Amino acid sequence: AKAQKAIRNDHAIQTYIGKHQTPLNSKTPKGDVDTPLKSQENPKGVPSNPNRGLTFVVENLGMPRNSAMQNARDFESGTTGAFSEIATRQRQVPALRYDNPNPNGAPFVKFDGYQQLDNGVIELIDSKTRIVPFSTREGPFISPSVRDGLVRKSEALSQNSGYRGVIELPTIEARREAQQVLRKLGITNISTRVRQ
Repeated sequence: AKAQKAIRNDHAIQTYIGKHQTPLNSKTPKGDVDTPLKSQENPKGVPSNPNRGLTFVVENLGMPRNSAMQNARDFESGTTGAFSEIATRQRQVPALRYDNPNPNGAPFVKFDGYQQLDNGVIELIDSKTRIVPFSTREGPFISPSVRDGLVRKSEALSQNSGYRGVIELPTIEARREAQQVLRKLGITNISTRVRQ
């Protein structure tokens, strides 16, 4: 196995596209490959900051426990740019690298899909069926897991230029709830929209 690994890892960094990278621009000059990391590389092809740029990671979803989880998974599967590897049938998701202030946390945040816009910006899409703020006497309550996930995504986007975040939802009501949560958290670099 070690010998095979050594053989397979013997490649030029600038021209190799690993399973975690994908060409985004078909209009690159011959011999050059435009990857999500290309704009962040120094002349030797090494990222100037390893905690910047886009990569793709496996997302192990497991079996859905109920119909609501299955509906959410089906909605995520319809996200622009969502895909699974043919050989393994495992979902690959875009993950934006960043400097995580939590030393025990992952140095990236995952999204469900992506697309490159006409202006070159890469839009990272997070698909949610709902983000519900629970009503309390003190006002809307946002669960810690939802709050932390949105704050991490916002921080990663603020550390990476050339990317923007959007949450796609199935209905106008779900979008209104998501906007309320984003306002409550003071997050302005993630927008919302209803999937068409």
